[in-house]
Amino acid sequence: MQALKEAGLPILIKAANRIEAAERFANSLISFNCSQNADLNLRNLEVISAGGFLLTDRLSFASGFNELLVPGTYCDTYDSEDELLEKVRYYLDHPQEAIEIARRAYQAFDKQWHPRHRIQNLLDWVFGGELPEPFRYSPRFEVRHFVSTANSHLIDTRLAVYEPVQELHRVQERLKVFLSRGCPGVIAADLLDLPRLELYGEGSFVDPCALLQQRGVAERVHELTGEPASWPVFDVAVCTVEDLQRLKQPLKANFAFVLGEDHQLVFANAERITETFLIDLIQKDSSAPSAWLRGYEGVEYEETVANLSRLYEPTASLLPEVKVVVDVGAGVGVASACFRTFHPQAAIHCFEVDPLALHLLQQNALSLGNCHVHPVGLAEQNSLKTRRLWPEDSQTEWGVEQVLVFREAKATLQELGLQRIDVLRVAIGGQGVEVLASLEPWLKDVKVIYVEFGSEQNRKQIDQMLDPSHMIWQGEIIAGQRGSLCYLRRA
Repeated sequence: MQALKEAGLPILIKAANRIEAAERFANSLISFNCSQNADLNLRNLEVISAGGFLLTDRLSFASGFNELLVPGTYCDTYDSEDELLEKVRYYLDHPQEAIEIARRAYQAFDKQWHPRHRIQNLLDWVFGGELPEPFRYSPRFEVRHFVSTANSHLIDTRLAVYEPVQELHRVQERLKVFLSRGCPGVIAADLLDLPRLELYGEGSFVDPCALLQQRGVAERVHELTGEPASWPVFDVAVCTVEDLQRLKQPLKANFAFVLGEDHQLVFANAERITETFLIDLIQKDSSAPSAWLRGYEGVEYEETVANLSRLYEPTASLLPEVKVVVDVGAGVGVASACFRTFHPQAAIHCFEVDPLALHLLQQNALSLGNCHVHPVGLAEQNSLKTRRLWPEDSQTEWGVEQVLVFREAKATLQELGLQRIDVLRVAIGGQGVEVLASLEPWLKDVKVIYVEFGSEQNRKQIDQMLDPSHMIWQGEIIAGQRGSLCYLRRA
């Protein structure tokens, strides 16, 4: 939707009930749909049942989409942002083609899929055990059936890998997954039904169930050559302990699944991906609107919300117009959500380097609106830092490491074209001093600077740096070693 808006195409985006949505589908030339995961969602049938022309994302063979809604006959599909924009422009220039496809789809729906048929199909199935051929499920329609049932003893491992990867796939445009040579082929079969997933392997790919013969699969499978040091950084790596030892070099990945004997899971840092809950950020004693966003189970966000509200809320009422907020070390976006309640019109720029936090930050930013996520850390200079995932023994030459990208703060903000910052939050512990030093050209004009520190020396350096232009307005110091300070511009 963002790509369509930025391309200047005539798009309407709104929420609607079933009847209103049907009217929109019927009266629009093109109805856009995105399935997010490899599911044949009901929006597809909602569009064609209303007489609309459906333009939806291309799904994998496993979804059964092509057997039901044949692209080019009852709808059209896209596989990327570029292809989506190309097809939208094409149908805007050739409206009669879209109308003809919509007419055929509606006729097919009325003849085959209308509730008056499907209710009877359901009753025939429940009471007579009969289904018409197009709706009859049979293993012969699923190329992975026999491989899957033969590996039913691995169901716990397969689910532990598939569910977090599926959740990552729901959010990320393209997902790069490495599968080491010793992993069961059924894991590849499971993952390849996610249509935007790119699978990487060592040497030639062992095809467990004729997957490469399915449309759109072969081009998503890549053969790696050379040393691991020359391989890309993967979003996900699924490896056996034996394979990691054989590689003798660290594999670079944001998330890792390590399989031990009998292919049981011995390590996973992505399991929390699916363990989320809604945080209520309603501002107590404030007329500002409440905000909801997702956080990870087991993390206490209330302290962050309470601290920020206590230190910042009295300041917010003093400020003239706030147009730009920069949040360095944004985490999942809790502080940014608080800023949004105080400054509804401000553009918020979030910087976060941790892959786990980024996953939720990207989603939360959408609900906050006018919130831009930058998947890098800010620092005094450009650098790449590695963080060991597994094994924890730092002396081991092999294993899995995360690669964290840091950019020089000053250059990064200049590239964004930010002429000024109204509110600045820096919450990255001991590195905050370096970031503030790099942002020196902006500091004297920042109305409020909210900074967290991790040591007494750290606090003194920050105070010395900001004293010429700012004064401490609110603060909280815990045991003299850590805390939060809120600085207000003297002017």
